[in-house]
Amino acid sequence: MPGAWPLLGHIPSLARDPMRFVSSLAEHGEMVKVRIGRQEMWFATSTRAVRQLLVTDARFYTNGRQVGRLADLFGDSVVRADGARHREQRRLVQPAFHEERFTGYVDVMRHQVETLVERWRPGQLLDLRSEMYALAVRVLLSAMFGAAEDQGTVEHAARCVPVILDNLLLRAVMPPWLAGMPLPANLRYARASSTLRRLAGEACARHRADGRDHRDLLSILLAAHPDDDRRVTDEAVTILIAGTDANATQAAWLFHELSEHPVAARRLRAEVDQVLGDRPITHGDVAKLVYTGQVVTETLRLHAPLMIARRATAPVELCGVAVEPGTEVLCSPYALHRREENFPEPLRFDPDRWQEERPAPAKSAFCTFGDGVHRCLGEHFARAELVVTVATVTRRHALTPAGRGRPREVAAALPRPDAVPMVVSARS
Repeated sequence: MPGAWPLLGHIPSLARDPMRFVSSLAEHGEMVKVRIGRQEMWFATSTRAVRQLLVTDARFYTNGRQVGRLADLFGDSVVRADGARHREQRRLVQPAFHEERFTGYVDVMRHQVETLVERWRPGQLLDLRSEMYALAVRVLLSAMFGAAEDQGTVEHAARCVPVILDNLLLRAVMPPWLAGMPLPANLRYARASSTLRRLAGEACARHRADGRDHRDLLSILLAAHPDDDRRVTDEAVTILIAGTDANATQAAWLFHELSEHPVAARRLRAEVDQVLGDRPITHGDVAKLVYTGQVVTETLRLHAPLMIARRATAPVELCGVAVEPGTEVLCSPYALHRREENFPEPLRFDPDRWQEERPAPAKSAFCTFGDGVHRCLGEHFARAELVVTVATVTRRHALTPAGRGRPREVAAALPRPDAVPMVVSARS
C-alpha cells in the first residue's frame, strides 16, 4: 500500500480521514499490506476474505493486539477474551440476552423513550445526537443494571462515553509509546475511562449490598462471580461502552436518514399507525413492524463499525497470502458495506433491499455486528431498541432537520454524526 511515512507508516492517512482510508484499500487488492508505525499488518477487503477471517478460519485467530491495548478500559471482559475463556464468558453473559427477557427489556425501552419525548414541545430545537446518547445510557442502566433512576450516574456516564469513543479507535492503533504520552486527548480519555469504571463498580457494590436478584445483567454476573467484583465491573463497562455508543449513534443516523427520505418516513409512519394504533409498543409488535425493521437494517448497513481486528496464532493462508503467527489482520464492515458487488448502489438509502423476496447478500457481506464466534451478543437488543425508539417517537412527534446540510461523519470506532439538529413538530 503506497503512502507510508517514515516511522509512522500509514498513521497520518488513517488519522486524517479513517473512513476514506479504509474505503480506498480495496483498490489495491483483496489483501492489502499496511503499516501502522513500524508494524506491518494485512487488511482483508473482499467478502470472501472477511468470511474466511471471521468464520471459516476463526480458530487460527485471536483478538487483535489493538484490543489488548484497551485493557485499562475493558479489563478481562468478553470483548478481550479468546478461546475457551471467551466461550466461558459468553456463556455467563448470554442469559441476559435470552428471548424470555425481552418482554421486560422492551417495556423498559418504551418507558425511557416515552419519558424522553414527553419533554419535547412543538417548535423545540433538539440536538438529537445528545438526546439519543442520554436515552441509550438510561435504557442500558435500567435494563442491564437497574440504575436508571440514579440521575448522577446517568449524567456522568453520558459525558464519559462520547469522550472514550472519540479516542478509542486511534488509541487502538497508535503505538504504545504515543498512547502513554500526556497529550490532552490521552488525558481526557484516561479521566473518562477511570470515571466510567468507578460508576460501574459502584453499581456493582449497590447490587452486592442489596442481595436481591434484579433479573438483569449485573445480577447474572454477580451470581457467576460471587467473589470477583473486578471481573463483573469489566463486563459492565464493556456493555455500557458498546451498547451506549452503538445504539445512540445508530438512532441518530436513523432519524437523519428518515428526514432525508420522506417516502421511507411516510411508509414507516403508516406501518406504525397500522400495527400500534393508539397503544404503546410491546415486545410482540417488534417483529410485526417489518418495514421499520428494514429501515433499521439499512441504517446499520450504511453506518457500520470502521474496523475489526484479528491476530494470527498459527501459520494460515488467507486468500493466497501466507499469514505468519502474530500478524495482525483487519477488515472494515464500513468499507465492505459500500462495495457495489455486495450492495448495488451502495451509498443509496434503500430499506427495500432487505425485503424477504430480494436476494440475500453474500455471507459476511453484512457484518455490522461482526460474524462467527465473536458476533455481538447484543445484536437482538440493539435492533429491538432502535425499533422501539423510532416507533415510539413516530407515534408522538415529527422531526424535521434544522436547516443544515448532511451531518459530517466523525471518526470513531463507529463513525457518528457531528450533530443532528432537529425541530419537533406535532404529528399531522
